[in-house]
Amino acid sequence: RRKEEIEARNKADQAVYGAEKMLQDMGSKLTSSDKAAVETAIEQLKSAITQNDTAAMNRAMEALTTAQHRAAEALYKNAGASTGAGAEGAGGAAGSAGSAGPAGAGAQGSGAAQGDVIDAEVVDEEKK
Repeated sequence: RRKEEIEARNKADQAVYGAEKMLQDMGSKLTSSDKAAVETAIEQLKSAITQNDTAAMNRAMEALTTAQHRAAEALYKNAGASTGAGAEGAGGAAGSAGSAGPAGAGAQGSGAAQGDVIDAEVVDEEKK
């Protein structure tokens, strides 16, 4: 039982740290309602940690995860809408490079109209 309490507390501490880091990194890109929801969930989880209530910690972690998922979903939707590339923007935003994905994809296809496929072969003149 004691081990479960310690593990729950460690998971809760990690969840708080991760959520605070997300707010620090992405807070300026979040809407005020999404940011407030995550901050409220963080405070509830911190309260459960100080009370050392395992059940409350688990509920608060679930609420925090839900709030983070909603905020991330809104970020991805905004990133996709701002690039105007639809699925390409969402795919790029999902990568670890963040906003560099859509920008790189746009620069790569600048030689042709977006959506056109070009069949090309690279020939190394020095090897002939």
